[in-house]
Order: sequence, then C-alpha cells, then structure tokens
Amino acid sequence: MGQDYAMVFSQFWTGETGRMLRRGGRDAQVLALYLITCQSANSIGLYHLALPTLCHETGLSPQGASKALRCLSDGAFSEYDAETETVWVPNMARHQIGGSLKPSDKRTSWVKKEIEKHKKSPFYNSFLSLYRDAYGLHDLSPFDAPRKPPRSPVPDPVPEPSLTTLSRSNGFERDAVEILEFLNRKAGRSYRPVKANLSFIQARLQGGATPDNCRGVIVRKVREWAGDPKMAKFLRPETLFNQTKFESYLGERPGDTDDA
Repeated sequence: MGQDYAMVFSQFWTGETGRMLRRGGRDAQVLALYLITCQSANSIGLYHLALPTLCHETGLSPQGASKALRCLSDGAFSEYDAETETVWVPNMARHQIGGSLKPSDKRTSWVKKEIEKHKKSPFYNSFLSLYRDAYGLHDLSPFDAPRKPPRSPVPDPVPEPSLTTLSRSNGFERDAVEILEFLNRKAGRSYRPVKANLSFIQARLQGGATPDNCRGVIVRKVREWAGDPKMAKFLRPETLFNQTKFESYLGERPGDTDDA
C-alpha cells in the first residue's frame, strides 16, 4: 500500500484544510500536497523524510521549508520531528485507508506491520491513540520512550552565511575569487568578484566543500546546460552554489573535475 494511487480530495483546496493552507501561503500549500504524494510517503501517513530531500524535491529553501513545516504544524495538518526526520500526517490514514477496518480486512495486518516499523518514532503513540479502535490495533503496546529534554520539533531556519561572517584570513575569499574566475572562463561569463557573487561560493567552502568540488560542479553543469537556452541562464553563482542545489549537483558524479 504505497503511494502509486494516493488520493487527494477536493476538500484539500476548498474545505477547512484548504482555507488553512491558503492562509499559510503558497509554500504551505506546496508542502502539504507534497507530504501526501511524495515517494517517501505511505498510506498511514507516518514515514521518514530527510529535510534535504524535501527541499530538493519541492524546490523550497531550508528557510522556506522550516517556515512551511511550522505552519502545517500550527494548522494541525502534519508534524515533523527534526531529530528522527519523521513526518506524521494524522488524517492521511483516514483518507487513504478508511475511517475503520474490519478484523478480517487484510489491510489490518499491513497497518500493524507498517506502524511497528516506527515504534520508536515520537508519533507512534499518537497514531495508536488515534487509530487503535478504528483499525483494531489493541494488541500493539505504546512505546515507553526515555525522557529527553524538550526540543523544537522543526529546525529553525539557517540563513546563508554572509561574507562578513566568514574569515578573510582562512583563504576562502581567495579561493572563491579563483572559482568565480573559473566559472567565467568555462561558461563565458563576466561575473565580478563582489559580495553578491562570492558569498555563495564562500558559504560552500565554509561548509566543507573543496575548490575541486566547486570546479567539478561548474564543469558538469556547463556540459549539461551550456547548449540549452532555457538552462544556460542558471550558470550563475546563486544557482550553482545554492546550499541545497549544490549538494545535489555534487552528488551526481563526485570528484569529476577532469576538465578543471
């Protein structure tokens, strides 16, 4: 019972949920629809989803995703736990499976197997409380989790490091200038070494990327995009070295700098 045939009801747009999502803005609407249709989702609405994956597949920035997750949590649409990278959409099972299941229904055993995969999830007990009677889950015991200090369920937005927060004595600025010049040569551009351009590159270097990593991303994207009028415009620092996009590009063919 995966998500190949996930159902989205018209109330998603027009009912109380739809009104709440409209108040939350476009990012909240996009994220809500994503959480019930993405490849990671399942019919019980309790599943693992890493924040970088969410950002990559929705196109949301980490800041935008965190804000939208808080909005959905405030509106009781979904919950997200950053420590375990777990999503719970409380009404997902009701819409995808049904309001109740008969003991003879084969889906009952599937639900039990699926929910037990998440026994240590912070939302496991909440799921049992909501669906125990409806789905005949009385033989499943609540998980007695060890007590932990309170923590924020959704990560606070992490802003891009600015040029002023980066050390000028650690070589990052010089490396960033050289990488920008490399981009200009490879892509036929003339970007100037100003804060607006260098800050993206420096942030990636500060985060652990090497100059070769950066040049490798430039080489691969020039090969892929230079001949495409629609994509060539994205051969720019703010796209290539965006925090989320850069990690995605870097993972495509790590270390590929043969043209560098």
